[in-house]
Amino acid sequence: RMLHIAPAPTAPRRGIATPDARRPARATARAQRAAPAKQERTAAAAMGGGTADGAAPADGDAQGPEEWDRAVSLQHLRARVGSFAAARGWEKFHRPRSLALALVGEIGELCELFQWRGDEGAEAQLPDWTEAEKERLGEELSDVLYYTVRLADRCGIDLAAAAERKMEQNIAKYPADRCFGSSAKYTAYQDGSGDSGGDASK
Repeated sequence: RMLHIAPAPTAPRRGIATPDARRPARATARAQRAAPAKQERTAAAAMGGGTADGAAPADGDAQGPEEWDRAVSLQHLRARVGSFAAARGWEKFHRPRSLALALVGEIGELCELFQWRGDEGAEAQLPDWTEAEKERLGEELSDVLYYTVRLADRCGIDLAAAAERKMEQNIAKYPADRCFGSSAKYTAYQDGSGDSGGDASK
């Protein structure tokens, strides 16, 4: 079982850009990635699909009360989990099939935390949960994330690039001006009907 791995601070080395030095380039890259989402938000508002006041959040808008730690990237986690496994001689056990099955087990442990609570006991931001319960949830989510990242690494999948491609596919399959407020599968929007209800599986 993978344990929680706290990020370790590293001293900048000569000739290697520090986080502060890379920040302008990252800001520019984020702005470039956000441009299509802003254009889509403007188009959706013009077509009645939502407004900038929160009626229809733009693709890529952050959800939740505060931003996550941007210093922890998928590449960072990939390296940390890889080092964790290598230091313990566990690489021989980390075959894709074994990791996939372990991932399923971790998802089961995650789901146990929601079992029997009902929808009213798991509202957004979990207002009825104690801090201890939320901390336990964070631990289980971390295990799921670790195994997902490790599985991608051992399969030779660039998870960050794959996630970006998948999001672009989802944006194309679910046009905001057609599917806003509907739970219908993407096939319902291919003919422009977009009837709500039914199976929301992807």
